[in-house]
Amino acid sequence: MSRDTRRGAAKSRAGGQPGSGAPPAGGRSPFVEQVADGLAAALAAAPATGAEAPSGGKAVVRLMVAFSGGPDSTALLGALLALRRGDGARSYEICACHVNHHLRGEESDRDERFCQDLAARWSVPLVVQHMGMGLAGAAFSEAEARDRRYALLSAAARELGAAFVLAAHTLDDQAETLLFRLLRGTGPTGLVGMAPCRRLSDGTALIRPLLAITRAECLAFLEELQQVAVHDSSNDNPDYARNYIRARLIPSIRERFPGFEGRLNQLRQLVAADEALLAGLTGAALAELASGPGCDAERWDLRRFLSLPEAIRGRVLARSLEARAVAVTFERVQRLLDICNEPRGGALSLNGVWDLRVEGGSILWIDKSVPPDSPPALEVQVRIPGTTPVLGVGRALRVKRWETAENSAPPPFPDQRSLEAVVDLSAASLPLVVRNRRPGDRFRPFGTGRQVKLKKFLHNHKVKGCSEDEFARAVVLADQEEVLWVPGVALSDKLRVTGRPTHGLAWLALAGDDAQLC
Repeated sequence: MSRDTRRGAAKSRAGGQPGSGAPPAGGRSPFVEQVADGLAAALAAAPATGAEAPSGGKAVVRLMVAFSGGPDSTALLGALLALRRGDGARSYEICACHVNHHLRGEESDRDERFCQDLAARWSVPLVVQHMGMGLAGAAFSEAEARDRRYALLSAAARELGAAFVLAAHTLDDQAETLLFRLLRGTGPTGLVGMAPCRRLSDGTALIRPLLAITRAECLAFLEELQQVAVHDSSNDNPDYARNYIRARLIPSIRERFPGFEGRLNQLRQLVAADEALLAGLTGAALAELASGPGCDAERWDLRRFLSLPEAIRGRVLARSLEARAVAVTFERVQRLLDICNEPRGGALSLNGVWDLRVEGGSILWIDKSVPPDSPPALEVQVRIPGTTPVLGVGRALRVKRWETAENSAPPPFPDQRSLEAVVDLSAASLPLVVRNRRPGDRFRPFGTGRQVKLKKFLHNHKVKGCSEDEFARAVVLADQEEVLWVPGVALSDKLRVTGRPTHGLAWLALAGDDAQLC
């Protein structure tokens, strides 16, 4: 994947003439007012990004348009340019990104030239992102193409300093999405449709200000501007499900039921309100199931689960499957519900990692990556300072105040696979313990500051030469909140030294044991 940046006022290139329309002025046409309303609503609901900065008493928000050159994104870009002065509370800086998928040969390059020319003529900073050339003609799904595109848009937003990526999805797109999900099979959550905003990546949010605006209104606005747009010929291929719905089904529905898109959107809004309430009840139910006597995230009390309302039981299972990266289908959730209602219990293999088993009055989520013959639970409180023997693994943890440590200065970036570490324990929640890994353990990879699942991190950072069994039995240093150190594997960012270290750690072999812990 590569990118190219074009700024300024380049001349129009042959084969990519952007049309004769002048750059949009600051006038507020009805279309521009609709975009302003949609933008304000999406920004109000967007996750905090810290993007707004004072400038002359007015907040400045930098917006990056996902600019394909098609009618919808061209209309969105034009409307935003008319809104640059914003309102009394904020003003906007507009930039754009075009992703060339390289799937339509010369037509893809034509679209890129069009976007470059129009951005130059309208004085809009533009980044062009190229999806890997080797992907041309490759077989990947619409969902995979979308994920790749959003990854490139996130990278462009970071380059341009924009916290918000604007997608030009319209009311027509929303209707197509709902029909597609209905025909493919979905639950009420799927009928929520596309949200006006969602987090795209750390520090970047995706917002959709055109969801209440039709495609016909976008075309009318372009005509008002006397501005042309490009046409993506792949949208004419009925082999794609969405194209079939757009070209074959929707015209027939619209002919018999004019304005159905608006009524479908009303249904979506009602479902979204109900789903928001049910999502909160589901989260509370999950917390209750994991906090009962003898229960945790992997062991629930069956009677308590069955006492939940039916609508919540299905949602609890669906969310638990998602948390374990197991595909959620109606059939799978229904099968799990059947097992939970079966007097003799039962079991179901979910994927290569997880099973669910109902036995002895409990619902058990079985992590097959942890050997069933794991050693007895280990938990030893650490002496600070001092040396703490951990007899269960033939090791000892030595904690020295930094003033007594041998080194006079800490390394700027510790070797995370070392059995020694220089740390700052001031942020740790004492007491510290040496213990076995536990289901649900969280960890902050060094240099990120963001918690991830320890299990997933360890899966991606195996130590060369360490067996599967040794790896699964890894012993960790933890505080009362999270894992801080997996000796020989990784050190938590929570222990990062930003000033002067407080302590030095050493994972020592007891006499007669010189094996390295994995």
